[in-house]
Amino acid sequence: MTLIIDTGADPMQGAWGVDLCGTIADAAADAAGPGSTPEQIAIETARLVIARLWIPKKPETVRALLVRLWPLIAPIATTAPDSFDRILTEFAERATEFR
Repeated sequence: MTLIIDTGADPMQGAWGVDLCGTIADAAADAAGPGSTPEQIAIETARLVIARLWIPKKPETVRALLVRLWPLIAPIATTAPDSFDRILTEFAERATEFR
């Protein structure tokens, strides 16, 4: 038997109602600078996502973060494929670190 408590919280937002995908996207655009190409923004986004993957302390939290950031990560596969591969590699390394 499972008890599920619906808090009404949006799973795409953090504990304080912060839209993590939006925050990372804004930071990546700022880091890439004005007039940057979509590829440059995707590379900066990947860099920020990878940095964020190293914050969680449990494998469940790492997986949950990847799922939460997927709407931000998925477009990188076509815009900057090498950066997308780097995200997946870092995720795999981080997830297996706990074993």
